[in-house]
Amino acid sequence: MKNYNEIHLSDLINSLKNSYVKLNPEFLHQLFKTAAKGNNINRNKELAFKLDCPYNEEFNICPNIGSWVYKGCAIPFQALLRILELTDYPLDSIEKHIVFIKSGRKKGTVNIKFPIKIGKELGNVVGHILGDGAIDKKYLQPFYTNSNIDLIKEFINNMDYIFGVKPRIWTQTKGNFKTKSKWLGRIYSFENLPNNCQIGLFYPRVCGLILYQICGTFAYGKKKQITEQIKNFNKEFKSGLIRAFFDDDGSINAESYTMRGFQDDKQLLIDIKSLLTDLDIESNEVHFYMKHGKVRHFFNITKRKNFLIYYNSIGFTSIKKQERLKLLSFGR
Repeated sequence: MKNYNEIHLSDLINSLKNSYVKLNPEFLHQLFKTAAKGNNINRNKELAFKLDCPYNEEFNICPNIGSWVYKGCAIPFQALLRILELTDYPLDSIEKHIVFIKSGRKKGTVNIKFPIKIGKELGNVVGHILGDGAIDKKYLQPFYTNSNIDLIKEFINNMDYIFGVKPRIWTQTKGNFKTKSKWLGRIYSFENLPNNCQIGLFYPRVCGLILYQICGTFAYGKKKQITEQIKNFNKEFKSGLIRAFFDDDGSINAESYTMRGFQDDKQLLIDIKSLLTDLDIESNEVHFYMKHGKVRHFFNITKRKNFLIYYNSIGFTSIKKQERLKLLSFGR
């Protein structure tokens, strides 16, 4: 992926090759009419052959084309590419006519409003996944969990802004180093939440595929990294990423005048430090400590000038952390 400030449909061909696309019916009919060079769309044997679709000789009809054009079924992305080759329509010209995209026949749908901006919202999503989230190894579904309702709502809003999709929301008990959390059940609103619970957000596979296409494999199960794509993105993106990461995996102590970022993976912290440098924020070296027999890495941010830059250009969504940052930046 090049250093774009926005992503178009043509940039996502590799990630969408096995997906399905539903287009506006009027536009789809016009597209097929152009490809068939006439109105005889689902009875055009030559067109069916070009699209590698079966043709019913007995009834003189192509069921696949009929289901796409007249029944409103989503069309395989590969078939859509072949149709476009038969017309003068470039791929990006159909962006505004997309109703939804899904990774399989029965998979969850997304309603992306192209182009996808490389900005704070996308950076925030990536930062939260690097923090308290994941992308499942097997199904490539993005996941995020937190007990802070403000962070949960932030992730939901940004995923909706980018992908036009709502999550499946589950609650779970809070876990720790000794006990694993347990799922309590699915919820459909944040009213009457159980006390002392975590909230888990689950998203369709197609979101994971697109995130990988844009940002590289930055979160594969428990393995997380700052990819070359992320390193080359603009400051707006990096600002959103840092905000989310420190909301999840950072702390701020007004008594010791210190901000701290921590993680199990030392290299990830080193690369986070590099992103901070890109935003003109200095940070100290990475150190480690032992917790429950496990190595935990961390680095600190000190000095008021760094707090001021962080406050003005990044900030926290966590209200408590933002209040402490304000205190470090401007004093009592």
